[in-house]
Amino acid sequence: MLDSLGSAIDIDFGDLIDFLGTDPHTRSIMIYMEDDIGHLLKSIGAARGFARNKPIVLLKTARLSEEVPGRISHTDILAGSEDIFDAVLRRVGVVRVKETQDIYNAANVLFSRNLPRGARLAIVSNAAGAGLLAANRLAKSGGSLAALSRETLAGMAAILPSYGKLGNPIDLLRTADTGCYEKAVRLCLADEGVDGVLVIFGLQAAAAGDEELAATVVDLTRNAAKPVLAAWLGREEVRRGRELLLRNGVPTYETPEEAARTYVYM
Repeated sequence: MLDSLGSAIDIDFGDLIDFLGTDPHTRSIMIYMEDDIGHLLKSIGAARGFARNKPIVLLKTARLSEEVPGRISHTDILAGSEDIFDAVLRRVGVVRVKETQDIYNAANVLFSRNLPRGARLAIVSNAAGAGLLAANRLAKSGGSLAALSRETLAGMAAILPSYGKLGNPIDLLRTADTGCYEKAVRLCLADEGVDGVLVIFGLQAAAAGDEELAATVVDLTRNAAKPVLAAWLGREEVRRGRELLLRNGVPTYETPEEAARTYVYM
């Protein structure tokens, strides 16, 4: 359902959350907020009551600086500190996003069966650059790279050639096959210091086929207690693998940055 509050003369965000929270057909609530939140206590109380069972995702851009010329007068965004506003939202379980695509990504993954216990992500990739891009976005979004255990690093050393580098992001090198990926992901899922795994695949000179690897990732997620996300780099050439992942409930993205940012929302 898509609806607008208009000028919100007699209905505010608290009323909206109350209505959708009790609707049996609503699985998640996505809100785009232009103006302030209105009746604060009512809205926060409604969000607290339903956010545990129905993900609530709020899209609201950061407040413009008062020094910015041509300030948008009809959307006087947020009276008060951004930090305080974000802290209140976190307290009641509302996820705030600041870009349009993120509201859809967050709504999809927050309803997944596996949510991470924390922000520690292991990144497994056959492209070093893509792994670094994901790591940088993860850090900027408030997540962290998992510190791999000695056992995990020893297992990775057995997978990689002698010139491979150990660490996280895990670079399996461009010639990695499906078996190499499978072993690496299993090691990460078994590591107590890992809360979630991001699998990145790029064609390059890859020995792994994208559909074959996608099917393996699906199998690994079936009994996993931790979330596994995927970034399949490319368009038409990896479309079938990406569609296979999505059909089987594995959150899958076209860029490593999008995947890393969405993981932090989870």
